[in-house]
Amino acid sequence: ALRETHEELGLPLECIHLKGPTNFMVTPFNFVLYPFVGVLDIVSLDHLNPNADEVERVFSVPLDFFLTHEPERHTMTTTFQTDHNFPFAKIQNGKSYNWKTGTYDILFYEYRGNVIWGMTAKIIESFVGLVKAQKNN
Repeated sequence: ALRETHEELGLPLECIHLKGPTNFMVTPFNFVLYPFVGVLDIVSLDHLNPNADEVERVFSVPLDFFLTHEPERHTMTTTFQTDHNFPFAKIQNGKSYNWKTGTYDILFYEYRGNVIWGMTAKIIESFVGLVKAQKNN
């Protein structure tokens, strides 16, 4: 988390203060993400030097916005697609096999014309859930 933040935002490591991990996430593409919460020791976003190859733009959103606004949800359905030489003869029902499908929510937050979506939105939603649970305890 420190290295990624340093590389993507161009901040010295001593300006990045990790507070701890949040819930890990498994993407539909079999990647496992281990998000961390941290605090940046900066006066303004002008102190950042984002890596243009990895960061399109940087903006801030108050935590209270996420605590009071649910993300917009859209559902994607996943299906299996086999390659051209898949060995159907080796499986029950061959080409008629009943492959399972699944659904995956794609989340969107919109704040002052900025859109946060995909895994970033899922990480935020998970973090907000942890914050709300902590407030209720």
